[in-house]
Amino acid sequence: MRLLNWFLLLLLLLMGGLGYYFYYTDYMPLKKAFRDLQEENLKLVKIAGGSRQSRESSRDNIQKIVIQTDKIFRPGTDQLTGYGKKYLDELYAELSKKGFKELRVESHTDSIPVQTKRDKYPTNWELAAHRATEVVRYFISKGAPPDKLVAVSYGDSRPIAPNSTREGRKQNRRIEIVIVR
Repeated sequence: MRLLNWFLLLLLLLMGGLGYYFYYTDYMPLKKAFRDLQEENLKLVKIAGGSRQSRESSRDNIQKIVIQTDKIFRPGTDQLTGYGKKYLDELYAELSKKGFKELRVESHTDSIPVQTKRDKYPTNWELAAHRATEVVRYFISKGAPPDKLVAVSYGDSRPIAPNSTREGRKQNRRIEIVIVR
């Protein structure tokens, strides 16, 4: 009977130790990361000039269109293809019919360093910046008001898929057009 009591006590201590270990190695870092994200979100909302409630209610007024850059740009450049110009023409015609408060053109790349025109695009960030501004300029040439357009370059800093596969890299090479109505 005594042996069973000692065994149960040892088992209880072991379970408590494991619980303590997982609490501090898994749960606490996740809790801290979540808290940090909440704080960052609040800072971003303050910078954007709104409150948390107004941002959440205005989410219905935000739409995002994702375009693979392989379809609209020549590889490794900021030159629009014929198809890209046609696509952007149709897109802008539709956007101008519905109206918008702001168009934010966010450009992303994969993590493979730029192979062509390294003097013009030393990094993926510059290539993405040129592509975003090229789309903005194109919309302006079609009549978009410049004060409602924003060009943003994220380069390879915000992948949506792993860059370790060809398909993942293809998904990461994208333009996201955020429409605020």
